[in-house]
Amino acid sequence: MKSIRYLIYLIIAAVLLIIPFLKDQTSIDMDDLAKALQEKHNSEYISEGDKSGLRKFYHINFDDVERFILYIPATSMRVNEVAIIQAKGEAQAESIFQAVNKRKEEQLHAFEGYGIEQCELLKQAILMRKGNYVIYVVGEDAKDLYQIIETEVHG
Repeated sequence: MKSIRYLIYLIIAAVLLIIPFLKDQTSIDMDDLAKALQEKHNSEYISEGDKSGLRKFYHINFDDVERFILYIPATSMRVNEVAIIQAKGEAQAESIFQAVNKRKEEQLHAFEGYGIEQCELLKQAILMRKGNYVIYVVGEDAKDLYQIIETEVHG
């Protein structure tokens, strides 16, 4: 009976030690990632964005953002975008994710009926959350750019 009690305590202790490692603890070196993306993105279609781009394109409150990388379309007729946004917390990350998803849906609606190529690119866009990071990649080279992001995330 005593050995069963010790076994239960051992199992509980093991579970308590393992749980913190199960949570997604994504950390991205934003400086290294920015350099890698600058080398690979198609500069013919994308220009570097700033704080006003976050506000204009995604309607994001900058107080919710820790750091970000943003490449926006060079013209309003393009949909090529890359946004890697590090939120200050879980709630902010969810809010940012929703804002970026809303942008994607609004663009789909705007190009519907005449922008067949743009709509296809938007339908194939990569939008996800990894911890406090929101990642959005859309464009002809989206898969290649996402590979660079994945490499940085997983080292």
